[in-house]
Amino acid sequence: MSERVTADDIRHVETKIIMTEDKMFREKNYYKKLEIREEIIFLRKKLQKMQFLFKEG
Repeated sequence: MSERVTADDIRHVETKIIMTEDKMFREKNYYKKLEIREEIIFLRKKLQKMQFLFKEG
């Protein structure tokens, strides 16, 4: 089962990563920063998968 991925989907995740990174830099609580960093890692993996699916067609 192949998931359809559009360029808009990819841009949406890229934008979400940028916004989450910005949130991490503004956060003062160290433990919150770690939680946000985990979210960024998850989003980057999701983005890589989406880019692969997009290339595959």
